[in-house]
Amino acid sequence: MKELTGNEQLHPLAETTPAADAAGPQAQPAPAGRLLVLDDDAVVATVLGMAAQRLGFQVELTAHAAAFLERAAAWSPSHVTIDLGMPGMGGVQVLDQLAAAGCRAGVIISSGADAMQIQAALDHARARGLLVIGALAKPFSIAALRELLSG
Repeated sequence: MKELTGNEQLHPLAETTPAADAAGPQAQPAPAGRLLVLDDDAVVATVLGMAAQRLGFQVELTAHAAAFLERAAAWSPSHVTIDLGMPGMGGVQVLDQLAAAGCRAGVIISSGADAMQIQAALDHARARGLLVIGALAKPFSIAALRELLSG
């Protein structure tokens, strides 16, 4: 399985309809938001990104905590998804760094950990002042992601 290097991006899916084509580029709706994904599993990151794009989000993917934190500071995402089980700097440490940086993005924790570990991470993020939207327990459904991003 291909690993992300931390620099990959997903570009918005090209959606064309006759009405949109006739109206021209100025008719494009504003993006629903910006989602920055941190996950070292390329398949999971891509599924998250594609689902968010279908909801109108601009999406960027990162596979390493350092690249994620750098991009979060530069891009100002409206939402972030963070895998707790990252090599090197783990998800909880990433949450600490986001809080220290004053991140205002909605936080979604994504993990294959057990429910108690996920809840502990959610509580940790809230205690540090992050705006926690919820969690996606792996394997997750696209409907669950849609609900978190649309809420």
